Amino acid sequence: MAPTRWGIAGCGKISSDFVNAVQHLNDPDLVVVAVAARSVDSAQKFAEKFNVKKFYGSYQALAEDPEVDVVYIGVINTTHLSVGQAILAGGKNVLMEKPLAVNLQQTQQLIAEAKACNVFFMEALWSRFIPTYTEVRARLQRQEIGQVMHAFVSFGVPIADVPRLKEKELGGGCVIDIGVYAINFLLWVFDEEKPIEIKTMGTLNDQGLEMEVTAILKFSNNRFGTIVLSTSALLPNEAHVSGTKGTITLRSPFWAPPHLTSPSGNFDCPLDPSERKYEFGNSQFLKYEAQHIASCLEKGVKESPVMPHSSSLLLAEVMQDIRQQLGSWF
Repeated sequence: MAPTRWGIAGCGKISSDFVNAVQHLNDPDLVVVAVAARSVDSAQKFAEKFNVKKFYGSYQALAEDPEVDVVYIGVINTTHLSVGQAILAGGKNVLMEKPLAVNLQQTQQLIAEAKACNVFFMEALWSRFIPTYTEVRARLQRQEIGQVMHAFVSFGVPIADVPRLKEKELGGGCVIDIGVYAINFLLWVFDEEKPIEIKTMGTLNDQGLEMEVTAILKFSNNRFGTIVLSTSALLPNEAHVSGTKGTITLRSPFWAPPHLTSPSGNFDCPLDPSERKYEFGNSQFLKYEAQHIASCLEKGVKESPVMPHSSSLLLAEVMQDIRQQLGSWF
């Protein structure tokens, strides 16, 4: 197996966590070899922090580096399209941080360009690769809680004043920032089924961006999913899926859960002991996503069987529907 050589586009907090998680593995077959940012100074500081040999002051230079196999893109939402296009044009495989783009049209455009370039391309919904999520789906397939009838997810933290949430020019709004995780959970437990109907209520800030959202999604056979999002309240941040025989629960944080509870017994996926400092909770779990990408590249596939393009398109469509109902910018 040849090493998977990572390039990093963007030097923000999530990129820092991703590199930390990859380096935590201490796997010679998973290495970060280059980093790029809009300024060479930012790239150099990031490279020095993580002992990365090469750094660039442009994304184009990263795309042209022959020693980079795959690029993790962790830039701000509104630049996902332009940076993604530059990296794809260089013939690189891509792991794009969620959301894939700020709207459905851009999501479709990026996926089409990735296919035209014949490279691997995936949205970084890291939750799907954590063993706890794998266990949820396995238990549902074994019908341990009978027929699935309802799922409920809450995600709320007091972040209304955080620029990436409140500012239009940064691609703000809570749906594509935190709501993407809640909607992803519903699609995960309802087997990627498109909702029949969506009903939404919420509030907008002075820039027309959604800050509080409650949405009910109706699926086939009278099954429902409910999401509650808040940028002002600290919600339970749990996910529950209920069937005719009981409920499976992912405790907080449901998007990166080390535990689940269910009638048939609990499941634990503990974090490894580590002195590494992460920006976001449980980001060590990003390692599972990185390992999955390496496996996909080794097999020569162009999309992930766990997070295929169709799932990204459906996720973008649902998010856009919710935002349109609220009259939010998208």
